[in-house]
Amino acid sequence: MNDSDFERFEQELLRITPAQPPPEYLGQLLRLPETAARKPVAAPWASLGDAVRASLVWRLRWLIPAAALAVAIGLVWTRPAPRLSRIRGTVAAVPFLPLKADSLRVHEHLVSSFDAIGRLSTGEPVRFRCREWMDEVVVSDKDRGFVLEQRTPRVEVIPVRFETY
Repeated sequence: MNDSDFERFEQELLRITPAQPPPEYLGQLLRLPETAARKPVAAPWASLGDAVRASLVWRLRWLIPAAALAVAIGLVWTRPAPRLSRIRGTVAAVPFLPLKADSLRVHEHLVSSFDAIGRLSTGEPVRFRCREWMDEVVVSDKDRGFVLEQRTPRVEVIPVRFETY
């Protein structure tokens, strides 16, 4: 629908007159007791003056954020501090010196090699060549007597034959 359709629909609704309610419903409304139909419900603070009510509402409006702030401060305040008495001895601050590597060695070792056969979801066989490698990185700094060695295993799977039509 576009704007002209909405305008036409609105004009059509304005021309329609509302239907009269059923007589049974009107009879029920007229039989209601006068006190039940028109008895106002008094608010608990209705006896207070307008200025007092406005002041009370303004103060209560800030109560929830103030309570949240108090809880957050209480959680931070009661958090246990790390005990320094458990630390024995002293730790001297050592300035950071950049690593000057005398030698860097990157090497990979072939651990094992084998072929495997698997089947696709269509049932066709596929041959895989599997290789297990051990990657090794060694960094050494002879001036400081520092040697860093890291070994990481790696598996390499290569499909040898995969026929598609």
